[in-house]
Amino acid sequence: MAYLEQTDYLTLDGFIPVSTAYGIAHDNGKTAMETPHPTLNSKAELLAQAIINRLVALTQSKEVA
Repeated sequence: MAYLEQTDYLTLDGFIPVSTAYGIAHDNGKTAMETPHPTLNSKAELLAQAIINRLVALTQSKEVA
């Protein structure tokens, strides 16, 4: 992580671990937040919210400029 802080790369809170439950959810037309496992759903939700927060911040900064 220390290296990434020295670059122009952006990191977000959260991650989606490798899990067959995500693949099964996708195969059934569901999102990563719709697995039968609450802990996996929470991880996907955290990342999705981080993406939304970043998009809102970018949109607001462009509206001001």
